[in-house]
Amino acid sequence: MDTGHHTPTSVEPTHGPDELRLRARVAEANAVSRQAARMSPVKPQTIIRAAEWTLGPETGEGAPQAIFSVACVTCHEESQPVDDERLPMEIWALKHTGLNPAHRQFRLTTESFWRVTPAPGNPYYDEPG
Repeated sequence: MDTGHHTPTSVEPTHGPDELRLRARVAEANAVSRQAARMSPVKPQTIIRAAEWTLGPETGEGAPQAIFSVACVTCHEESQPVDDERLPMEIWALKHTGLNPAHRQFRLTTESFWRVTPAPGNPYYDEPG
């Protein structure tokens, strides 16, 4: 495929030694690049298109909005995870501190679930998934 852009494949002796070495390297790199293009499964006529997608919360049946759990930073004891409610985590932390007055720092972990869906104009837009 001729792109109309040509890089010299020979070295003209009218230039300095550094430029000659650079031109020789460019010519060698172009030759390697052309050979790699011939061997590549992606041909110049291959078109790779981008498609628009939308990222949002998972709203499928049974999917929780979030799963909460809390852990004591001092002793690393953890609560059981709970779907969609932070209040049980708050109660757990307060009770834990009540039983262990020196344990006053906690790590709240929140897991949420996302889904990527095709946006209008995406070839997968009408497909279920």
